[in-house]
Amino acid sequence: MAPVVTRTVRSSNPDALVPLRALAAALGLSSSSSSDGGGGALAFSSEPLPSRDAAAAAAAAAISVEMEIRIRNPFDSASRTSNVRGLAGVARAMCRAVPEAGMWGEDGAEGAASVEGWVETASTELTGAAFGDRAKEPQFKSLAENFGSTVDRHLSKSKSPFLVGTSATAADVVGAILLAIAAQRTGAVVGGKKSAEWCGAILGNGAVKGAIGDGVKAPGQGGKGGGDDGKKAAPVAAAPSPAAAAPAAAGDAVDLSSNPLVQKLDSLGIPHRTYSHVACMSADDLVSNVAVPGGETHTKNVLFKDKKHGMFLVTTRTDADVNTKELGKALGLKGKTNLRLAAEDLLMEKLGCKKGCVGPLAIVNNSDKDVKLVMDEGLYAAAKIHSHPMTNDASTVLEPSDLKKYFAEVGVEPEVLPFPTKKGGDDKAKWAGKAPASRPQEAKKEKG
Repeated sequence: MAPVVTRTVRSSNPDALVPLRALAAALGLSSSSSSDGGGGALAFSSEPLPSRDAAAAAAAAAISVEMEIRIRNPFDSASRTSNVRGLAGVARAMCRAVPEAGMWGEDGAEGAASVEGWVETASTELTGAAFGDRAKEPQFKSLAENFGSTVDRHLSKSKSPFLVGTSATAADVVGAILLAIAAQRTGAVVGGKKSAEWCGAILGNGAVKGAIGDGVKAPGQGGKGGGDDGKKAAPVAAAPSPAAAAPAAAGDAVDLSSNPLVQKLDSLGIPHRTYSHVACMSADDLVSNVAVPGGETHTKNVLFKDKKHGMFLVTTRTDADVNTKELGKALGLKGKTNLRLAAEDLLMEKLGCKKGCVGPLAIVNNSDKDVKLVMDEGLYAAAKIHSHPMTNDASTVLEPSDLKKYFAEVGVEPEVLPFPTKKGGDDKAKWAGKAPASRPQEAKKEKG
């Protein structure tokens, strides 16, 4: 007798389960309205998932998703329970329940990583626009348009009509549904031909359509995001879109006029240039894949959270050594410090960015003024600084003086610190040698 496995999926906003319901239908997973089903039963609960963080619960983009997996041993009736959190995590668990479907990638670890990357990107970039209370705010419209443009550029370069491999995966199902709903709610213009055809094909699949109904329309097929009242999807010429042009090589300017950070720089009259490149999730990816002229630099950006001392957006050179213990001392934080990486939902809530898309320009989105910006002194010595404008397939280039002007114009006064580099050497001593004015300088003491 096989173990009895039941899976129950819940969300802080039950409407956000729509893409997972469609994925379950595509996988052929049996579903029910309760968790008392048979061997491989999957249930979607209509009861909202309680939030563990009251502040996150109030954020438009903070949509929590969780799957409870309960396995009952048939010999002694003992049960054990585990939980999978996050839309991408739940989607992965569902696909692994039916591995023969190949919905989590058919090319081994590389294919699975690509699928997970797309699902994670769609989740963090579009759930706020698709299901949040602040969907009409401009940054959510821009996020939806940027995601549609990224899909269009990817498909334009690929020989496949799908995001990963030669057949549809969870990346296609989750991404297309979230994009369609986000476009409908925000009025985002998703005008690329490839992305419109892709979205229409996924939403037109019998299993998917049976799960989501007729209310979700592909952009340009009756939804607001392209709105040509049911006519065949076609590129929208109302405004230039990165999706309508061939991908620019690294260093070539690209039109991201709808990007809120680009718009902010324009409104302030600050000189800048934005170019497209391959999507990079980390500073190491940027260094490896996007070359910059000598004397110029990409940035590494991390949001830290400390229960006692608050939040810190730390922006450094890519080779900087960010030691949280020494950082706490350099910031003059009193008492016990425990700087930890902030969760992805906090990135979206406080900076309007998904993981891998954070840059110093995003500090303007911190309307609560509860994130302290910490800048690497070494960045200001560079000829030019390259950073993401809330999307990881583009970078905005500024001279240090113009970046300082931007901070002044948006009312942000960064803490500037001399971060040492990973190479070591004499600059390792700078942490102790240059303390903030609020803390007397003292040499580093060895533990006794």
